[in-house]
Amino acid sequence: MFTRLIEICTPRRDLDYERQFVREVKIKRPNQPRHKSLGFVTGAWIIVGLKCWAVIKLIGYYQIPVNPLWVTLPTLFFAGLCTVLYFWGE
Repeated sequence: MFTRLIEICTPRRDLDYERQFVREVKIKRPNQPRHKSLGFVTGAWIIVGLKCWAVIKLIGYYQIPVNPLWVTLPTLFFAGLCTVLYFWGE
């Protein structure tokens, strides 16, 4: 009689309690269309390419005593770094 009373008074513990415990939470972002970001990055690279081409042509035309790679290589490096970080964060 007392054992049944104890069972009624105490909260019932399910046998599946261990399986119901949250072990892992995964958050999935909805997939965004990549064509917008790919178009943006492609346009940016076209602008970077035109800038590098213009620098090389203008330095040669005005005969500036500077190697055009001093201007274009840092531009290409940082544009590549920004592209990698942009797609890595996406």
